[in-house]
Formats: sequence, structure tokens, C-alpha cells
Amino acid sequence: MPRAILLFSLLLLTVFIGVNQVLAREADVENINLNLNKNEIAITFFDLSDGEATLLQNQTGETVLINTGAPSAGEELISRLKMYGIKKVDWLLFSNFDPLYTGNIKRIIEQFSVGTLLGPEHLKKQLRSYSPEPETKIATFEVKKPFDLFPGLKASSFYVSENGQSVLSFQYGKHRMLYMGFADKIVEEKLKDEENIKSALLKVADFGSGSGTTQPFLEAVDPQVAIIFKKKKEMPNDQVMERLLESWTDVYNTYRMGSVTIKMDEETYKVFTVPTKRKRVYP
Repeated sequence: MPRAILLFSLLLLTVFIGVNQVLAREADVENINLNLNKNEIAITFFDLSDGEATLLQNQTGETVLINTGAPSAGEELISRLKMYGIKKVDWLLFSNFDPLYTGNIKRIIEQFSVGTLLGPEHLKKQLRSYSPEPETKIATFEVKKPFDLFPGLKASSFYVSENGQSVLSFQYGKHRMLYMGFADKIVEEKLKDEENIKSALLKVADFGSGSGTTQPFLEAVDPQVAIIFKKKKEMPNDQVMERLLESWTDVYNTYRMGSVTIKMDEETYKVFTVPTKRKRVYP
């Protein structure tokens, strides 16, 4: 099974994704041009100090932002989006409605041109409450009803709870990403028997807590790459980390390693880390 290519050197990062300037005083990247070619997309998991936010982009500039992080990470999220040259968000998609995932909706809508808010069908009124302005569209999804986000990028939901916690799947070419909006062992037991659950990329649920990411679930998903976001003052569960490593999964912890960008075409992908802080400390 092919594995992702990890480039540790910022020099190599410059060659592949066009880092324009490095700030010596903080070792921060100021501006990133992904130089996406035709039929390429990029998925970036931001290194927020609290909460989740993930950006999807294609070569024509279309964008999807999944979640907005915790309220305390608002400035970090905005700076990361600007770092990647984002001026508009075509789709603002929610996998969970806890403040760790929705804490900066208002700021994103105010500072970026947001086209459509996207969430579960039964929470349509809640979505509209985030942006009463008619120019912001509202769209919804239902379990096992596929939807398109931009050309070639297909999405679907395996599960949605009453309060909007979702298990999402994204497919581009031969690549599939499973995006776990929450951790639940009972739900994972059901998911492992789904026909298309096997995914090269796994966004780990609930910041790597012990509430999920069970061994049978990992065996069914068989991920090559796993991404773990940070929840303030908490560390990923030791047993979850052990299970991931023992399954030969490349684990990327955003707060320790920096923002993680996966650049892919329909056949291959590469993984890059973008350090934006000199020091990362847990908890």
C-alpha cells in the first residue's frame, strides 16, 4: 500500500508549494501559494490551539471550509486562511455544532465572502440563524445522499445525530477521506460494515479521545494518514495513538507539527506540514 510522502524540510516545502516568505523572528510562514495544477486539489488541516477547521481548495479557487474552530482560536483561523490566500469561502460546512467546531462562524462571515452554509437537513433553521442575510445561501445534506462541492469532489454522510454530529466522507479520484465529526463506539461498530468505509485519509474523531477510534473501526477504515486536531488542555488518548501507530498509519498532530496540507490529483497525493509556531506544548 503506497504511503504519503512527508517533507520535513521547509526548503523542500518551498519547492513544492511555493512558500513566499518565512518570518525569522517566529519561524512563521507568511504566505503560501499551493500552485495547484489542473485536476489537483488540496486539503489543509489548520494547527489551531483549540478546535477544528479544515480547508479544501481546487485549482480554480473554489473553497470549502469545514468548521471554524473554538472562539479562542479565531485570530489563528483568520491568519491561516489569509496565509493560504483565501478571500472567499464558497461552502462553510459543519460536522459538529459544538463551539469547538462553530466558534467563529460570525467572524468568518464578516471577514470573508461566504456563499453557502451547509449542514444537516433537520438543522436548517439553525443554519439560517447564523446568517440572516439573504445573500448567504443555506444548503443541507441527508444520510447516504451524495452531494457535489466542486468538480470532481463528491461528499456524503454516513451518519448524522439529532444535534448535528456527522460522519462525512469525501472522494476525489481514487482517494477517500473519512471525516469523523464525533467519537462514539456504538456508531463506529455500525460504520465498520459500511461498503465504502475504507479511506486512505482519516480525520480522527473528538481530538483523539478514548471515546472512539476503536481497533475494529481502524481495521475497517484502514487509513494511511490520520489527522488529529487539538482540544485545549487535553492530549490525545494514549491507547488511540497506540492503535493508530500499530496499524502503520502516518499520524499528524496539527498542534505539534503545524498545519497539514495534503495535495492530490486523482491518482496520487503528498503530505506537507507548515510550521507556524516555534514552540508547541501540551496541554
